[in-house]
Amino acid sequence: MGVYDQTHKHCPKCRKSTLHYRQGVNHVLHLLITIFLCGFWLPVWLWLAIRVGGWRCQACGSAAPAALKGMHAALTPLCPACKTLLADPLIKPGDLITCPDCGDEFIVPKLQTPPRVTAEQKEIRLRLGLRACGGP
Repeated sequence: MGVYDQTHKHCPKCRKSTLHYRQGVNHVLHLLITIFLCGFWLPVWLWLAIRVGGWRCQACGSAAPAALKGMHAALTPLCPACKTLLADPLIKPGDLITCPDCGDEFIVPKLQTPPRVTAEQKEIRLRLGLRACGGP
């Protein structure tokens, strides 16, 4: 009986957001074994925790490609018609793409950057007791 971590990710093979899983480590069990064996199990526990396997799609079983591992959510465009995540590492802002699920064509929006705060605005914020980055 194994421990599994689960999360939602975009599967390029299924072309939609699906549940992904990977085999995890039962830390409570390994802690008890380490205590029982006076610390001799600690290297085994560390080795098992480091070599945790990669994510796999629960629907099709395919492994997540290396290019998509750790891909930031802001870089994955969302189809405006069907809300499908399109996690393709070759997609850039400004590209005209077609959604594989609904066939809708749209232009990938550019990433929005927050407006710069001027020195005068920072000084006013400090006088009012607000933090320089935006909130109280």
